[in-house]
Amino acid sequence: MSDKKIDMERYLKGILAQKGGGLFILIDPDRGSPLELAKLAALSAELGADAILIGSSILLNDDLSETVRSIKSTTGMPVFLFPGNGQQITPGVDGILFLSLISGRNPRWLIEEQVEAAPRIKAMGIPVLPTGYMIIESGRVTAVEFMSGTVPIPRDKPDIAAAHAIACLLYTSDAADELD
Repeated sequence: MSDKKIDMERYLKGILAQKGGGLFILIDPDRGSPLELAKLAALSAELGADAILIGSSILLNDDLSETVRSIKSTTGMPVFLFPGNGQQITPGVDGILFLSLISGRNPRWLIEEQVEAAPRIKAMGIPVLPTGYMIIESGRVTAVEFMSGTVPIPRDKPDIAAAHAIACLLYTSDAADELD
């Protein structure tokens, strides 16, 4: 993608309309050097990925900006942030999934991280896609569960997951259309 800003929602809806779904690869910037991760992204593109998500439950290195630049220059694909916290914001991305951990009860992950990151995101001009994030029980403790202190939604309780998703939709202006 070029440095021109993309409309994330339009891009995602276009993939959905064209393919019926999309493949986004999550790359953890702590799992290799920017060059190694760019090679992984390039392989992902060759195998049909539609975009790269980049983020980590805990960011241990200072290479996030370089990793984004390397992936974008190597693949030409959209790169969206999937941040583990409000500090994982960097310019040069095509957008950010503005996450709210809606399956949890910890205000830090429901709104506090977002409030702290919002002025920087706005100042950088990063396009935003509001995203409700739910943790569903997987049979093991995940990094997200551990870092957020969140109890996952039981995997055998789809009604609880549905109620969380509906609550999230009700916060959007298009909620009535989505609930039909």
